[in-house]
Amino acid sequence: MRLTLVALIVISTSSLVGTGATIGIVDYFAGDLPSINAIQTSNLIQTTRILDRNGDLIETLYHGNRTVVPLSKISLKLQRATIDTEDRTFYDNSGVDYRRLAIAIVYDITHHTSTLGGSTITQQVVKNDVLESEHHQLRQRRIRRGGGGRDLFPGPRGRPHVGAGQLSRGTAPGAQRLQRLRVAGPAGGGQGAMGPGA
Repeated sequence: MRLTLVALIVISTSSLVGTGATIGIVDYFAGDLPSINAIQTSNLIQTTRILDRNGDLIETLYHGNRTVVPLSKISLKLQRATIDTEDRTFYDNSGVDYRRLAIAIVYDITHHTSTLGGSTITQQVVKNDVLESEHHQLRQRRIRRGGGGRDLFPGPRGRPHVGAGQLSRGTAPGAQRLQRLRVAGPAGGGQGAMGPGA
């Protein structure tokens, strides 16, 4: 009995020290994070619209089919429904919902899956905007140094590989259509509508 009590005290103390250290580390590094006002909506992947030289739409391609809409144009009911679906404790948590995170971890471990998410809207913004832009900058530096192409493109000789599944999704047909619609550039320039090397 006494050994069990000592073990329980040691485990509890270790947990408290670990939690305190984690909170301290997060608080220390949180000072380097940009303010919410610094996060730009221009970083969001939107629908790509290819226009000819007259401004007429040729093709619409998208990696993320998204059009940025100002918050003032979205109804209050839709805003509340989105927040309720994505992060029920959005107005109450400080950026991390520890209870929901613990539930997700336990569920994922016991069910041998990673389907239950525990991230808050704040965590998703940091992941998608702040961390992704830093990852993008790292990739760009690696490409400029000449060492990153093979890692980024798994095809032969570091070239992008487009599988058969990709061809039916619009990218290849859109590029082929653009090639057919391309017209001669300015007199003497010999360039197509897309410019040199297109």
